[in-house]
Amino acid sequence: MLRLVSSVVVLLCLSGCCFQDPDIIWGDDQQVIRLTIGEAGVAPSGPRDPVDVEGLSLSGDLLLVNVSYGGGCAEHDFALSWDGSFAESNPTQASLVLLHDAHDDQCRAHVTTTLRFDLTPVKERWREMYRSEHGSTIPHVAGARDIVLYEF
Repeated sequence: MLRLVSSVVVLLCLSGCCFQDPDIIWGDDQQVIRLTIGEAGVAPSGPRDPVDVEGLSLSGDLLLVNVSYGGGCAEHDFALSWDGSFAESNPTQASLVLLHDAHDDQCRAHVTTTLRFDLTPVKERWREMYRSEHGSTIPHVAGARDIVLYEF
């Protein structure tokens, strides 16, 4: 019996249930995706399958991005990329790019969901660059019509 239980645990770990994606944080049973920071002035690389940004909102350090896309037969992966720079204005602005990998999903269902991205790296970079604890910036997401003000 012990051998059977041990075998099941090993199989589960090998199948991936014991490993977590380092770019995903779980909190309050909701997935939060880490913001990826690239090199200043360099366009982010990654899959850019079609996705519509339906709306933006903030909840503390989380940017909530309402999206819709075609699919329904495969799991889709999303990432939010930033080159680490700010556009000089008052307030400053951070240009973010939503990356979407549909994994060749050919289904045509209209899928809607809310993605949650941690903006803490934007706040930390702002504090480092402007040497102030409190401030604000506008996180622009390519394709979004909404404008939100991230205050910290």
